[in-house]
Amino acid sequence: MAQPKFDKYESVLLLDAYLQIENGKKWKDAKRDLSCALRQKALNKGEVINDIYRNESGMSWQLGYMSKAWTGEYTDKNKPARIFLETVDLYRNARPAYEKLLQEAKDLAKGPKEMPATVAEGEETDPELIGAIKNEMEGTFRPFAPSKLGRRKKEIIRITITSHSGYCPADYAYDDELTIEPTGIRYNRNPYIETDTNLSRHWAYHTDSSSFKNFFEEAASKVRKVLAKTCIFEVEDVPSRGISITYSDNKNEGQGYIRMPEEYKEFAAVVRKMVPKFEGKPELLKFNG
Repeated sequence: MAQPKFDKYESVLLLDAYLQIENGKKWKDAKRDLSCALRQKALNKGEVINDIYRNESGMSWQLGYMSKAWTGEYTDKNKPARIFLETVDLYRNARPAYEKLLQEAKDLAKGPKEMPATVAEGEETDPELIGAIKNEMEGTFRPFAPSKLGRRKKEIIRITITSHSGYCPADYAYDDELTIEPTGIRYNRNPYIETDTNLSRHWAYHTDSSSFKNFFEEAASKVRKVLAKTCIFEVEDVPSRGISITYSDNKNEGQGYIRMPEEYKEFAAVVRKMVPKFEGKPELLKFNG
């Protein structure tokens, strides 16, 4: 899915992270902590997120724009978001209100303190799974690390592929998402700034074709092999992709990648057959291993 715009709570946490860097905190640590906080805030609201959502690569980009907001060094073409400018103004001209908002934001990003008392019937109970549940309950997220939850042979009803351009000039930056289901496919490309060479794209198709459904079932079989690959990278500020699947019980599983595993070739080849011929094939279906 396209990354939602920052709200006032996320913006104040972003400025706080930037100021911590200015005061000596390591850039890498600040990005990690900020990413964790924003992801936990979303989970606390009951949102379903994937490995691309507010990841560390994206935080590099946003910290760059907050730096411009703080220093005032920007032009009309690379102007920071209005909410960033308003947050800086709040810090400088209404400090008590800023501190109050910052505390509210930190409270919204707090993780649960207790582990669930039981494991649902039929759930795996191996130590790795319990450790993953503990990490999710405590809000310890690691961008590009695969989810350990939900890896059970259940029916897949939705597959979503996302990509993020990485840290680059705003004129070239974008997020895009391709979603396939047994009865349809949709694609959204959202540039950070739309230009003649960085265009938005939005299309969707619905069908009751049995052939399309067969392609979906084949893609669902192959995507399991992609997600079985563990791809944890210590890489920053580069283009990234994510794959998430939704099961019939509405539970989700996903993984983020810098370089796609070999298994992605066969999976993407099937998905390309599902894209209408008169629509261009999305870049995220190309193999970048």
